[in-house]
Amino acid sequence: MTDTNPVIETFFVPLNKLDADPKNVRKSYSKDGIKELAATIRADGYRLLQNIIVRKGEKRGRFFVTAGGRRLAALTQLAEAGEIAKDFPVECKERDGDDATEISLIENSSREAMLPIEEYEAYRALADEGKSVEDIAARFGTTENFIRRRLALARVSPALLELFRNDEMSFQQLSAFTVSDDHEKQVEVWNSLPTWNRDSRSIKSALQSEAVKASDNRIKFIGGIEVYEAAGGTVRRDLFVENGGNPRRTCPQSGRRPCRRCPCDVGEPVPSLRQHGGNVP
Repeated sequence: MTDTNPVIETFFVPLNKLDADPKNVRKSYSKDGIKELAATIRADGYRLLQNIIVRKGEKRGRFFVTAGGRRLAALTQLAEAGEIAKDFPVECKERDGDDATEISLIENSSREAMLPIEEYEAYRALADEGKSVEDIAARFGTTENFIRRRLALARVSPALLELFRNDEMSFQQLSAFTVSDDHEKQVEVWNSLPTWNRDSRSIKSALQSEAVKASDNRIKFIGGIEVYEAAGGTVRRDLFVENGGNPRRTCPQSGRRPCRRCPCDVGEPVPSLRQHGGNVP
């Protein structure tokens, strides 16, 4: 029986002998994307998880990169930064030049981005292994805030995560639920809101109906949110707002907004907040 999937031998080509293939259907890459890819290559000991596909170049000893243009650009960036040698050995596989355009098209069109939930699960696994947010961000060449946003999905009810997996909820809607840890209330809010009013603002408003914004005069009265946090109060920030969101606080005893009848009202001395272990969603 003839083997229809023959094994293609890999070989090493010096980085400075690799050129962008004019037959590659993808002509441009984002600078940020290349920077992130370079970071992941660096973190993995300057190794490629996937070999580059090449074909013979027009000059002897040179090769065109048919599939792997982003990897080539990232390695070139690392070489220009002096992190690897200009003739750094790159593991490659050679394919026939007649298939170059088809191979390039298949590689670039068959990709599908990971779901935010899948990214969250991957980052959570790394966090469970003891890696810090800073380490994870550096490993994948992204920002710490991006990692925190993905990890914040741990606050969302599994039932709502499943709705997102099934394309029954947008990511904007899903991320709105991260302002609360109460899974039962999250599901209740989702089911109670009419389908035409399930935007992120409405969801957050329903979940935070008992909370107080950090800009509230009562928070200012006790000296600001920093004083409240220092006194033991818990602050919940909306990570999915560019400015970090508006922290809110609630009464640590009743779970409701501070009121004149509450012994933990903002008019009381700050130590009383510490005493009751304030909670701010």
